[in-house]
Amino acid sequence: MGKRQVRATHRRRRQPGGGTPLGLGEQREAPGEDVLRRRIVAVTERKHEADNPPGTRPVRRGQHAKSHGCMLAEVIVPEDLPQDLRHGLFARPGTYSGWVRFSSSAPVPQPDSHRDA
Repeated sequence: MGKRQVRATHRRRRQPGGGTPLGLGEQREAPGEDVLRRRIVAVTERKHEADNPPGTRPVRRGQHAKSHGCMLAEVIVPEDLPQDLRHGLFARPGTYSGWVRFSSSAPVPQPDSHRDA
């Protein structure tokens, strides 16, 4: 199995279905997306109702059942980063500020000692 490379780019890309190139943050609905969206909502609602029958309190969120939080972060790309890791944000040495979001993925709360993400 080869190494997976991640490439970050801000160039305009074509989306499925062709048409006008889209810029960063732009989107276009794919053919049939509205039908798929309604199906996903229906499945999610059924699961939420099954997990939380009438009278259940407290009602848990459908995803990320435990609380989560964010921290201000600083990402440092070192000058000696190996060449095979130099892609996208990591292509050039530098310091970048941003946010890290800590969250859980298990649908039911479990002890913090259990890895779930």
